[in-house]
Amino acid sequence: MKVTRSELLDVVYRFYPRSVRNFERIHVPPNEPVYEDTEEHRRLVEAANRGRADYPTWEAMIHRLYERYSLQNESLNLFAGGG
Repeated sequence: MKVTRSELLDVVYRFYPRSVRNFERIHVPPNEPVYEDTEEHRRLVEAANRGRADYPTWEAMIHRLYERYSLQNESLNLFAGGG
């Protein structure tokens, strides 16, 4: 199954909205959007929580991605509360 660039970007934008940068609130002018307040950030946190709760399944998926695309596993930040 071949994934198009557009489909891949749809996945990225599901967790990282356009035009909202991931800065701490103190570095953003008043009334400007902050990533932590977005629906996309909430989705990312929920996905990270699911990954932590069922890490063997997550790890198996990462292994399949590595086999197919030679991606490096950077998911250890899941245990540090990263999302």
